[in-house]
Amino acid sequence: MRSEGPGSAERREEADRKLGELGRRHRLGDLSAKRYERLRHEVLVALARDLIAPHLEPGETILFEHHWYEGHETAPVSVLRESAQVAESLFATDRRLIRWRCADRPSPDALSDPAFEETLEARTFEALSGLERRLRVRWGEALAGALVATAAAVFWGHLQVTAPFMLGLGVLALLHGLFWPTRTVAVSSRAPGEAAWGIGAPRRKSGRDLVAFLERKLAPGG
Repeated sequence: MRSEGPGSAERREEADRKLGELGRRHRLGDLSAKRYERLRHEVLVALARDLIAPHLEPGETILFEHHWYEGHETAPVSVLRESAQVAESLFATDRRLIRWRCADRPSPDALSDPAFEETLEARTFEALSGLERRLRVRWGEALAGALVATAAAVFWGHLQVTAPFMLGLGVLALLHGLFWPTRTVAVSSRAPGEAAWGIGAPRRKSGRDLVAFLERKLAPGG
């Protein structure tokens, strides 16, 4: 499935305009960090719906949808600059499962993983074999915490005020990453060698509804 469809360029431009305006308001202090993140997420969700709409088959109906941010699997691109997040959306229609993944840059200078590519994919239910619940260690968060704690220890004499705070924050991030794993649900494919699709934040209502639907749909005789 191509990620570009009729009118997709215009939809992307409109989303970029809205994200830019939200960023401007956030920098001016008109939006709190929490509200800024929520509004950004709403723009991306709307963009996801707009991008898949041209690819729906005649009569195909979206039954469930779920949206979340992936955790960083590896070390951040830079410990001094914010890294882009991966926003992911899953749409379950009456015929198939559609996935969209994109890099979301919370700020204009946020760094993106150069190896990441936006994708828009679809798999029929017949091509799926089942679900598997998984726990995944947050290695990226743990490594970032270790780097911050190490930097605080190395520059302790030069950072008398901020070093204790940095050390504590780094240790907490390290422990959180190692001992508070991310819960995901993997949607396996019947095709040999084809990677499973992960469902993040499965405890949210939209995630629970999607997982319950897929369990019924992929059950024998479902």
